Amino acid sequence: YARELMELFTMGEGEYTERDIKEAARAFTGISIDRRTGKSIYRANQHDFGKKTFLGKTGDFHPADIIDIILEQPATAEYMARKFWEFFAYENPEPEIVKALADVLRKNKYDIKPMLTAMFRSDAFYSSRAHFTHIKSPIELLVGTMRSLEITPVDTEAMVFGLQTMGQTPMQPPNVKGWDGGETWITSSTLFNRYNVLGRLLTGTKTAEVERQREQRLRRASRVLQAASIDIGEDDKCPTQPVYDPMPIVRAANVKSCEELADLFIDRLLQRKIAPERRQTVIDAIRQHADDKNIGDAKNADAIRGMIHLIVSMPEYQLS
Repeated sequence: YARELMELFTMGEGEYTERDIKEAARAFTGISIDRRTGKSIYRANQHDFGKKTFLGKTGDFHPADIIDIILEQPATAEYMARKFWEFFAYENPEPEIVKALADVLRKNKYDIKPMLTAMFRSDAFYSSRAHFTHIKSPIELLVGTMRSLEITPVDTEAMVFGLQTMGQTPMQPPNVKGWDGGETWITSSTLFNRYNVLGRLLTGTKTAEVERQREQRLRRASRVLQAASIDIGEDDKCPTQPVYDPMPIVRAANVKSCEELADLFIDRLLQRKIAPERRQTVIDAIRQHADDKNIGDAKNADAIRGMIHLIVSMPEYQLS
């Protein structure tokens, strides 16, 4: 725990010694988990009350003392400031940005809100370098798509399975560090799965392939639950996701042409201008099945879904 606390969550690598890790571990002795409640408890009879030397200070340190000493280190505020900036803006920020945010963090005794306010109001946060450089995590991709298209999640089982195929099973990080994120989200297999998951969000999940996968998972779950004398009934099965209806958004926007329709969903999903030839590809995709005179007709819904799938399959849509 002591190593992870310093390396992953507070100071970063290279800011402590192996002895610091061991001394901090001594200070954390006595901390345990009450298995009845799942809450952290402190058992004084298991604590090491001897003197400890940690990051240049000596004393009978307890857990809170270790935290206080860590927060006194200049590296801690800078490490945290860098982490926040890289999450919200871009990787490898300029040293002056990190230092400025770290100063705000220290000045406010590690209250996060003032630092976030300073970050979100900074000119650098709105610079071209911060625009569309963040690769969406699977959860960001799926939830963001549902919000942009005003989709109500129904088949949560299929969504969780889809997230798993994209490399991010909710509440199950690969280790204490969590997911690496960034470029690790995109591989030849996960990129293909990203396209498929969003496709099912549009066409619905009542398909032969999805039903086959669902039945396989249900059989596996049934064997486990039956061993515990628990039966799965029809009410326990998750409903399927209906086919997405884009027409409410189309009619609310009162679009009059294929170009307006393409621009409507490009703006809604990509939130930026794209190259003219790529925009024309989207326009051509809908124009193959509809014309300007009947663009708001419900019979065009399937073609519009296809156009939307084309947009969300673009490289630009993988970034935010």
